[in-house]
Amino acid sequence: MGTRKAMNTRDASHVFCLVLQVFIGGFFLVTGVSKAIDPLGFAGEIANYRIVTGWLTLATAHYLPWLEIVAGAGLFVRRIRTGALLVCGGLLLVFTAALVATCARGLDIRCGCIGGVPTTVPLALLRNAILLAACGAIVRIWSRKKH
Repeated sequence: MGTRKAMNTRDASHVFCLVLQVFIGGFFLVTGVSKAIDPLGFAGEIANYRIVTGWLTLATAHYLPWLEIVAGAGLFVRRIRTGALLVCGGLLLVFTAALVATCARGLDIRCGCIGGVPTTVPLALLRNAILLAACGAIVRIWSRKKH
C-alpha cells in the first residue's frame, strides 16, 4: 500500500512539474516571438525603462527575444531543460529588477513584456512572482527525484 501511495505522489508531482514547464516555456515562447516580430517596437519599450541606451537598446531588442524563445523551447527538451529553467529564472529576476528600478525612479511606464500588449508594472511584478514561484516549484520537485 505504501509503495502505491508513493507512486501516485510521484506521478502527481511529475504531472504538476510538466504543467509548470508548459506554463513557463509557453510564456517565454509567446513573449519571445511577439518581441522578435517587431524588434524596433520592442526597442522603444526597452528605451522607456531608461536603463540602457543607443546601440545597446537595439542589440537587446534584437537578441533578447531569441534568448527567450530558446529558453522557453529548451524546457521541452530533456537534455537542456535544467539550463533552460536556469535561464528563464535568471531572465525573470532581471526583468523584475528592471521593473523595480523603474518604479523606484518614479517612471510611469507600461511593461512591454508581451510585445505590444501594455501591462501595468504591478501586474507585471505579480506575473513575474508567479513565474518565479513556478520555477522554484520545479527545482524542488526535480531535487526530490534525485534523492
